[in-house]
Amino acid sequence: MKKLYMLLAAMSLLAVLGCSGLQRDVAWPDPRFTVGKSAEVDCVTDNLTGLMWAKNGNLAGAQSWYAALDYVATMNSGRGSYGHNDWRLPSRKELRSLVNKSQVSTAIWLRTQGFNNVKGSYYWSSTTTGVGTGEAWIVYMLDGLEAVFPMVNPYYVWPVRTGR
Repeated sequence: MKKLYMLLAAMSLLAVLGCSGLQRDVAWPDPRFTVGKSAEVDCVTDNLTGLMWAKNGNLAGAQSWYAALDYVATMNSGRGSYGHNDWRLPSRKELRSLVNKSQVSTAIWLRTQGFNNVKGSYYWSSTTTGVGTGEAWIVYMLDGLEAVFPMVNPYYVWPVRTGR
């Protein structure tokens, strides 16, 4: 099962790197984020990256990387969640795109931008350190610190999808 998750994560990362639209030194749109309407009322679209995030930054609580992948898979079952069935664990680069270095706390800032329940803590990315290492990248939503931790550690899950 671990090998399957590793393969899926690698495939997801390759797909995201090719179509995420993330660029450096691009002026931020105003507004940066837009809260969805109708079926997407529990979603927030980043107008800079085109990514759609779950509005709730703590849908599943802290859990292992493997459990985080399972949680996102359940969001895609049946008719999906919030009108979509293509949710995934974000890449390290996608999580990093939410960080605002001009703020003391990215989590607090994001809560003023339409998100709720964002924790000033670690969030799992889909980015691993390589097949069989048992480690993946996390991003700290307080100050943007990025680090590698064992996949068995419990960190937060923040589902994303390519919105545009």
